[in-house]
Amino acid sequence: MVSTELWPLAKVGGLADMVGSLSGSLRKLGHDVRCALPRYPSVDRALPEGARVVSRRKVPLALHDGAIEVDLEWVEAEGLSLLLVDHEIFRRDGIYDDPVSRRGYADNGRRWAVFCRGVHASVGLDGWVPEIVHGHDHHAGLLMGLLRWLAPPGGLPRNPATVFTLHNVGYQGIEPPSWIIDSSLPGEMFDPDGPLHFQGKANLMKIGIQAADRLTTVSPRYAREISTSEEFGEGLTEDLASRASDLTGILNGIDTEVWDPERDPYLPFHYSAVRPANKAGNRAALRNEMKLAATSKPGPLLAMVSRLTSQKGLDILLPAMGSILAGGAQMVLLGSGEERYESALKEMESRHEGRFSVRLGFDEGLAHRIEAGADIFLVPSRYEPCGLNQMYSLRYGTVPVVRSVGGLADTVVDLDQDPKRANGFVFEPYQEAQLLRAVERAVEAWRNRKLWKELMLRGMSADFSWERSARLYLQVYEKAVARARGS
Repeated sequence: MVSTELWPLAKVGGLADMVGSLSGSLRKLGHDVRCALPRYPSVDRALPEGARVVSRRKVPLALHDGAIEVDLEWVEAEGLSLLLVDHEIFRRDGIYDDPVSRRGYADNGRRWAVFCRGVHASVGLDGWVPEIVHGHDHHAGLLMGLLRWLAPPGGLPRNPATVFTLHNVGYQGIEPPSWIIDSSLPGEMFDPDGPLHFQGKANLMKIGIQAADRLTTVSPRYAREISTSEEFGEGLTEDLASRASDLTGILNGIDTEVWDPERDPYLPFHYSAVRPANKAGNRAALRNEMKLAATSKPGPLLAMVSRLTSQKGLDILLPAMGSILAGGAQMVLLGSGEERYESALKEMESRHEGRFSVRLGFDEGLAHRIEAGADIFLVPSRYEPCGLNQMYSLRYGTVPVVRSVGGLADTVVDLDQDPKRANGFVFEPYQEAQLLRAVERAVEAWRNRKLWKELMLRGMSADFSWERSARLYLQVYEKAVARARGS
């Protein structure tokens, strides 16, 4: 597994959860899984006690402005075998962004080139040769190209098979022509008639799409969207359409041990589908923690935990919030992101003191308490490859309101569309009025306690475990190996 994030060592978002959970599930199914990760400062802080270094090698890399030396260190800890690619370029407080300026590092493209070339150099170096190298998102796109178009590393008879997972096509890794030298790929591949041409620049995600033996993305609906619609393909629709037969959408799972309302250590009250009544205690505790006002007029508690970006639907949520709160509901929000949204939410909080509370930043424990304490969870995304929060919400008996895109459409069934299978509320056109109507329908259903309990329990009984998803990945791996071996 090759990724720039891995739970619990380095996390910005759902990528870390997915790679960590899939790796663990594959190990439980009996497979030898090893993970590669840049050595950020957070990794050393998060490594468990007793972690031991198995081997350490230095590898020289030639870049466009000189040579560098990278340390490759194999570490074992609590059943995890980890390759750490170490160089000063990774020794920063932020993984992608400078935490002070909140801007992406200008040399991120070089960082991922160093990472991928380091991992490539490690293949077979100490005698372990993987059958599959599974790269995640554009950060690992170059590695797919190195394993396809360069000679096998370490004197191996052939390269391992490759699988490339597209977590979010909105983030592709567009780099200047100088990056091509840093990549060590043949420069002519980026020429106008070459397979990697992209407007005179390098596109890291396109490299992965063109090079890998098999492609996956994180939900069946998103696989269809990005390979058939320019709205979702973000300039890569044609490339993805050409490989549609090699592209599989596999819905992400969730860690059902970490996200379990019956045992969750972050919750003041535990509950389950058999004992759902204790959820009310979490609601009261959350209202108190977020300093919401006591109210004599009962109303549901709405929630959102999200990155604060335009993708997540903030531009239709913000103008709708006044109407939502005027209807008697209260709302809490946890997240961080674009300054314009953070400022707007703080202003909204001061305007609706006691009815709306926002916490900027990320707090793992509070995220769990919000899932447990809220009645309704909002995911009004413009696009959403998979989404995990709606699955956490369903498991915690918190009914989701979502837009019908990507993994949201694959997991949430609308009450009006299919009352017998319904577990939430869905809207389709990306409009404030459509979101507001979906919330109004949810609030109306909340007042029908029998109906609401049915929605809650239906969501809590769904199986979103990683074992189901891991078995589907094994099928993709088998097809990748067959293609790599020419059979």
